[in-house]
Amino acid sequence: MMSSAFPISSTSTTRCRRPRRLGAGGLTEVVLRSGEGLLVTPERMATMVKAGQHIMGTDSLDWLGVPLRTERRTIGVLTVQSYTGLVRYTEKDKALLQFVSDQVAAAIERKQAVEARHAGEERYRSVIAAMAEGIIVCDDAGRIVDCNASAERMIGESLGEMRARGTAPPDWWLYAEDGTPLRYEQIATLDVLRTGRAQANVVTGVRRPTARCSGCRSTPSRCTASRGPR
Repeated sequence: MMSSAFPISSTSTTRCRRPRRLGAGGLTEVVLRSGEGLLVTPERMATMVKAGQHIMGTDSLDWLGVPLRTERRTIGVLTVQSYTGLVRYTEKDKALLQFVSDQVAAAIERKQAVEARHAGEERYRSVIAAMAEGIIVCDDAGRIVDCNASAERMIGESLGEMRARGTAPPDWWLYAEDGTPLRYEQIATLDVLRTGRAQANVVTGVRRPTARCSGCRSTPSRCTASRGPR
């Protein structure tokens, strides 16, 4: 069930209102459902009430509401009300309020997009961190910008050490699946960056000269235990 909430809803005569279910009635729901601005003068209010329109809140002289709309949908309603004859709203005010509302809606959508991206990144990191496979992320220049703990363990370097190396070739011995030595520029990661063509199931043996092969304990010419860098 959808709900209509008023996180900022206060007037000179009414305290902040509690959220209510959409469908409870009211002028706000009219704007929310139609996606169009609505200016209600006393004359129009009388006509709407006579027609059965449910009115909520404190009676006002003029009621003006416009949708908070993005390119995709209406996300809320921005309303103002007048209670004395000192302030009266017109169609010109409705157009101005709609302009303001569009800017507010765009700002809200950008904020929500940033929050969604951050939440997605956190989910991605938690999944990657828990994987047994070594995962290395490179930028378009081939610099390592991120990796998980499994990759650090397989490579024998911390993420900080990998980042500090920049684009310089690492101090690794690299081997193809058949044991043939590889130059760093021949690894699949850099080939994908150069050509833009995806590769899969490429096995690369990795060993640091100062350490025994992690995982297989083989001689350098037979080291094919580590899948990476990918």
